[in-house]
Amino acid sequence: MQHQVFLSYSHQDALIMQRVRDDLRTAGLSVWTDEGIEPGTLSWKRAIQQAIETTTCLVAILSPAAKASEWVERELEYARVQGIPVIPMLAHGDERTSIPFDLITRQFVDIRIDYQQGIHHFTNWFYGKFEVQPAQESPAPLEAFLLEPKPQGTQANERDADLVRQLALTLTQQALDVSAEAIFITRKNELVAQSGSMSRAMIHELITIVGSSNWDGSHTGARVRFIDLLSNGQDYMMYSVQTMDDMMLSMVFKGTTSLLAIRRSAAQLVKALGGENG
Repeated sequence: MQHQVFLSYSHQDALIMQRVRDDLRTAGLSVWTDEGIEPGTLSWKRAIQQAIETTTCLVAILSPAAKASEWVERELEYARVQGIPVIPMLAHGDERTSIPFDLITRQFVDIRIDYQQGIHHFTNWFYGKFEVQPAQESPAPLEAFLLEPKPQGTQANERDADLVRQLALTLTQQALDVSAEAIFITRKNELVAQSGSMSRAMIHELITIVGSSNWDGSHTGARVRFIDLLSNGQDYMMYSVQTMDDMMLSMVFKGTTSLLAIRRSAAQLVKALGGENG
Protein backbone atom coordinates (compact mmCIF):
# COMPACT_ATOMS: atom_id res chain seq x y z
CA MET A 1 0.00 0.00 0.00
CA GLN A 2 1.40 3.38 -1.02
CA HIS A 3 1.86 5.94 1.75
CA GLN A 4 3.53 9.33 1.89
CA VAL A 5 5.70 9.23 5.02
CA PHE A 6 7.66 6.41 6.67
CA LEU A 7 8.69 7.29 10.24
CA SER A 8 12.07 5.91 11.30
CA TYR A 9 12.70 6.25 15.03
CA SER A 10 14.12 4.65 18.16
CA HIS A 11 11.49 2.99 20.34
CA GLN A 12 12.90 5.07 23.19
CA ASP A 13 11.39 8.05 21.34
CA ALA A 14 7.92 6.51 20.97
CA LEU A 15 6.12 9.46 22.59
CA ILE A 16 7.52 12.11 20.26
CA MET A 17 7.03 9.73 17.31
CA GLN A 18 3.34 9.39 18.18
CA ARG A 19 2.93 13.14 18.34
CA VAL A 20 4.64 13.61 14.97
CA ARG A 21 2.56 10.76 13.51
CA ASP A 22 -0.71 12.28 14.70
CA ASP A 23 0.14 15.80 13.56
CA LEU A 24 1.27 14.71 10.09
CA ARG A 25 -1.94 12.73 9.70
CA THR A 26 -3.91 15.76 10.88
CA ALA A 27 -2.15 17.73 8.13
CA GLY A 28 -3.51 15.23 5.58
CA LEU A 29 -0.48 12.95 5.11
CA SER A 30 -0.63 9.16 5.16
CA VAL A 31 1.98 7.91 7.65
CA TRP A 32 3.45 4.43 8.21
CA THR A 33 5.00 3.26 11.48
CA ASP A 34 5.99 -0.16 12.77
CA GLU A 35 3.43 -0.06 15.58
CA GLY A 36 1.43 -3.26 15.91
CA ILE A 37 4.12 -5.42 14.32
CA GLU A 38 5.93 -7.78 16.68
CA PRO A 39 9.64 -6.76 16.64
CA GLY A 40 12.22 -9.29 15.58
CA THR A 41 9.91 -11.51 13.53
CA LEU A 42 10.34 -12.23 9.84
CA SER A 43 7.05 -10.47 9.08
CA TRP A 44 8.31 -7.38 10.89
CA LYS A 45 11.43 -7.17 8.72
CA ARG A 46 9.46 -7.80 5.55
CA ALA A 47 6.85 -5.20 6.48
CA ILE A 48 9.54 -2.55 7.07
CA GLN A 49 11.23 -3.36 3.78
CA GLN A 50 7.97 -3.11 1.82
CA ALA A 51 6.93 0.06 3.64
CA ILE A 52 10.18 1.80 2.71
CA GLU A 53 9.88 0.66 -0.89
CA THR A 54 6.37 2.11 -1.19
CA THR A 55 6.78 5.41 0.69
CA THR A 56 7.19 8.85 -0.83
CA CYS A 57 9.78 9.91 1.74
CA LEU A 58 11.36 8.70 4.97
CA VAL A 59 11.36 10.99 8.01
CA ALA A 60 14.07 10.10 10.53
CA ILE A 61 13.18 11.30 14.03
CA LEU A 62 16.66 11.98 15.38
CA SER A 63 17.92 11.77 18.95
CA PRO A 64 20.92 10.24 20.72
CA ALA A 65 18.92 7.00 21.00
CA ALA A 66 18.11 7.03 17.28
CA LYS A 67 21.74 7.68 16.37
CA ALA A 68 22.73 4.58 18.36
CA SER A 69 19.93 2.43 16.92
CA GLU A 70 21.00 -0.33 14.55
CA TRP A 71 17.52 -0.49 13.02
CA VAL A 72 17.32 3.24 12.34
CA GLU A 73 20.68 2.93 10.57
CA ARG A 74 19.39 0.00 8.49
CA GLU A 75 16.22 1.86 7.52
CA LEU A 76 18.18 4.93 6.46
CA GLU A 77 20.56 2.83 4.38
CA TYR A 78 17.75 0.88 2.71
CA ALA A 79 15.93 4.11 1.85
CA ARG A 80 19.09 5.46 0.21
CA VAL A 81 19.51 2.25 -1.81
CA GLN A 82 15.88 2.52 -2.96
CA GLY A 83 16.28 6.18 -3.89
CA ILE A 84 13.77 7.32 -1.27
CA PRO A 85 14.26 10.92 -0.01
CA VAL A 86 15.38 11.00 3.64
CA ILE A 87 14.33 13.97 5.79
CA PRO A 88 16.10 14.35 9.17
CA MET A 89 13.84 15.67 11.94
CA LEU A 90 15.82 16.62 15.05
CA ALA A 91 13.75 15.89 18.18
CA HIS A 92 16.31 15.58 21.00
CA GLY A 93 19.99 16.30 21.53
CA ASP A 94 22.01 18.37 19.08
CA GLU A 95 23.93 18.03 15.82
CA ARG A 96 26.86 16.37 17.57
CA THR A 97 24.91 13.82 19.63
CA SER A 98 21.96 13.03 17.37
CA ILE A 99 22.77 13.35 13.66
CA PRO A 100 24.37 10.29 11.99
CA PHE A 101 27.51 10.75 9.91
CA ASP A 102 25.69 10.14 6.61
CA LEU A 103 23.17 12.92 7.35
CA ILE A 104 25.53 15.52 8.81
CA THR A 105 25.49 17.69 5.67
CA ARG A 106 21.72 17.49 5.22
CA GLN A 107 19.41 20.32 6.15
CA PHE A 108 17.17 19.10 8.95
CA VAL A 109 13.77 19.99 10.40
CA ASP A 110 14.18 21.16 14.00
CA ILE A 111 11.27 20.39 16.33
CA ARG A 112 13.14 20.81 19.63
CA ILE A 113 12.13 24.39 20.50
CA ASP A 114 9.32 25.36 18.15
CA TYR A 115 7.62 22.05 17.46
CA GLN A 116 4.60 23.39 15.59
CA GLN A 117 6.74 25.55 13.32
CA GLY A 118 8.91 22.54 12.49
CA ILE A 119 5.92 20.38 11.57
CA HIS A 120 4.45 23.24 9.54
CA HIS A 121 7.75 23.69 7.71
CA PHE A 122 7.92 19.98 6.83
CA THR A 123 4.33 19.71 5.58
CA ASN A 124 4.74 22.84 3.44
CA TRP A 125 7.95 21.39 1.99
CA PHE A 126 6.26 18.04 1.29
CA TYR A 127 3.25 19.47 -0.53
CA GLY A 128 5.45 21.83 -2.53
CA LYS A 129 8.05 19.19 -3.38
CA PHE A 130 5.66 16.47 -4.50
CA GLU A 131 2.95 18.79 -5.87
CA VAL A 132 0.04 17.21 -4.05
CA GLN A 133 -2.81 18.92 -2.25
CA PRO A 134 -3.39 18.33 1.47
CA ALA A 135 -6.50 16.42 2.35
CA GLN A 136 -9.17 18.55 4.00
CA GLU A 137 -9.28 17.76 7.69
CA SER A 138 -12.74 17.00 9.01
CA PRO A 139 -13.67 18.54 12.34
CA ALA A 140 -13.36 16.16 15.26
CA PRO A 141 -16.72 14.54 16.08
CA LEU A 142 -18.55 15.84 19.13
CA GLU A 143 -17.52 12.99 21.35
CA ALA A 144 -14.74 12.25 23.80
CA PHE A 145 -12.01 9.73 23.17
CA LEU A 146 -10.01 7.80 25.75
CA LEU A 147 -6.39 6.99 26.27
CA GLU A 148 -5.65 3.69 27.98
CA PRO A 149 -4.86 4.25 31.67
CA LYS A 150 -1.42 3.21 32.80
CA PRO A 151 -1.33 -0.17 34.59
CA GLN A 152 -1.42 0.23 38.37
CA GLY A 153 -2.61 -3.19 39.44
CA THR A 154 -5.83 -4.81 38.21
CA GLN A 155 -8.32 -3.21 40.60
CA ALA A 156 -6.74 0.24 40.48
CA ASN A 157 -6.55 0.05 36.72
CA GLU A 158 -10.23 -0.87 36.43
CA ARG A 159 -11.24 2.00 38.74
CA ASP A 160 -9.12 4.39 36.70
CA ALA A 161 -10.64 3.17 33.44
CA ASP A 162 -14.18 3.59 34.84
CA LEU A 163 -13.37 7.14 35.96
CA VAL A 164 -11.93 8.10 32.57
CA ARG A 165 -14.93 6.64 30.74
CA GLN A 166 -17.29 8.62 32.96
CA LEU A 167 -15.32 11.80 32.38
CA ALA A 168 -15.50 11.24 28.63
CA LEU A 169 -19.26 10.70 28.78
CA THR A 170 -19.72 13.86 30.83
CA LEU A 171 -17.66 15.93 28.38
CA THR A 172 -19.71 14.65 25.46
CA GLN A 173 -23.01 15.48 27.17
CA GLN A 174 -21.94 18.90 28.39
CA ALA A 175 -20.27 19.98 25.14
CA LEU A 176 -23.72 20.31 23.59
CA ASP A 177 -24.69 22.97 26.13
CA VAL A 178 -21.60 25.19 26.18
CA SER A 179 -20.00 27.38 23.53
CA ALA A 180 -16.43 26.06 23.91
CA GLU A 181 -14.41 25.19 20.82
CA ALA A 182 -12.78 22.36 22.77
CA ILE A 183 -12.96 20.78 26.21
CA PHE A 184 -10.25 18.46 27.42
CA ILE A 185 -8.92 16.87 30.58
CA THR A 186 -5.25 16.18 31.26
CA ARG A 187 -3.35 14.39 33.98
CA LYS A 188 0.37 15.10 34.34
CA ASN A 189 0.25 16.76 30.90
CA GLU A 190 -1.17 13.62 29.26
CA LEU A 191 -4.53 13.76 27.48
CA VAL A 192 -7.28 11.82 29.26
CA ALA A 193 -10.43 12.88 27.39
CA GLN A 194 -11.42 15.41 24.74
CA SER A 195 -14.53 16.78 23.14
CA GLY A 196 -15.15 19.50 20.57
CA SER A 197 -14.13 20.49 17.06
CA MET A 198 -10.40 21.20 17.48
CA SER A 199 -7.87 18.91 15.83
CA ARG A 200 -5.42 16.69 17.72
CA ALA A 201 -2.54 18.97 16.73
CA MET A 202 -4.27 21.97 18.28
CA ILE A 203 -5.01 20.02 21.46
CA HIS A 204 -1.34 19.01 21.78
CA GLU A 205 -0.36 22.66 21.45
CA LEU A 206 -2.89 23.62 24.12
CA ILE A 207 -1.63 20.91 26.49
CA THR A 208 1.84 22.45 26.24
CA ILE A 209 0.36 25.78 27.29
CA VAL A 210 -1.52 24.21 30.20
CA GLY A 211 1.64 22.39 31.30
CA SER A 212 3.61 25.63 31.37
CA SER A 213 1.67 26.82 34.43
CA ASN A 214 3.00 25.87 37.84
CA TRP A 215 0.07 24.36 39.71
CA ASP A 216 0.52 22.90 43.16
CA GLY A 217 -1.63 20.37 44.95
CA SER A 218 -3.26 22.96 47.22
CA HIS A 219 -4.32 25.33 44.44
CA THR A 220 -8.09 25.10 43.89
CA GLY A 221 -8.57 28.26 41.86
CA ALA A 222 -9.02 28.70 38.15
CA ARG A 223 -7.13 30.65 35.53
CA VAL A 224 -8.27 32.33 32.34
CA ARG A 225 -5.62 33.24 29.77
CA PHE A 226 -5.46 34.65 26.27
CA ILE A 227 -3.64 32.43 23.77
CA ASP A 228 -2.64 32.64 20.11
CA LEU A 229 -2.46 29.19 18.51
CA LEU A 230 0.42 28.72 16.10
CA SER A 231 -1.55 25.91 14.45
CA ASN A 232 -4.07 28.27 12.87
CA GLY A 233 -3.07 31.79 13.96
CA GLN A 234 -6.39 32.32 15.77
CA ASP A 235 -6.92 33.99 19.16
CA TYR A 236 -8.66 32.09 21.95
CA MET A 237 -9.35 32.32 25.64
CA MET A 238 -8.64 29.22 27.75
CA TYR A 239 -10.06 28.44 31.16
CA SER A 240 -8.13 25.87 33.24
CA VAL A 241 -8.88 24.48 36.68
CA GLN A 242 -7.73 21.49 38.67
CA THR A 243 -10.44 18.93 39.37
CA MET A 244 -10.54 15.47 40.89
CA ASP A 245 -7.67 12.96 41.01
CA ASP A 246 -4.97 15.53 40.07
CA MET A 247 -6.65 16.13 36.72
CA MET A 248 -6.82 19.48 34.92
CA LEU A 249 -9.96 20.60 33.09
CA SER A 250 -9.43 23.10 30.26
CA MET A 251 -12.01 24.82 28.08
CA VAL A 252 -11.13 26.81 24.96
CA PHE A 253 -13.35 29.64 23.67
CA LYS A 254 -13.18 32.06 20.78
CA GLY A 255 -11.28 35.21 21.70
CA THR A 256 -14.44 37.31 21.50
CA THR A 257 -16.29 35.29 24.17
CA SER A 258 -17.09 37.31 27.30
CA LEU A 259 -15.50 36.39 30.61
CA LEU A 260 -18.94 36.05 32.14
CA ALA A 261 -19.98 33.46 29.54
CA ILE A 262 -16.72 31.57 30.03
CA ARG A 263 -17.10 31.45 33.81
CA ARG A 264 -20.74 30.34 33.57
CA SER A 265 -19.90 27.55 31.15
CA ALA A 266 -16.94 26.48 33.25
CA ALA A 267 -19.00 26.45 36.46
CA GLN A 268 -21.62 24.30 34.72
CA LEU A 269 -19.07 21.76 33.57
CA VAL A 270 -17.13 21.65 36.84
CA LYS A 271 -20.41 21.02 38.66
CA ALA A 272 -21.27 18.20 36.26
CA LEU A 273 -17.88 16.58 36.70
CA GLY A 274 -18.11 16.87 40.47
CA GLY A 275 -21.56 15.34 40.47
CA GLU A 276 -20.38 12.38 38.43
CA ASN A 277 -17.36 11.75 40.59
CA GLY A 278 -18.52 12.69 44.08
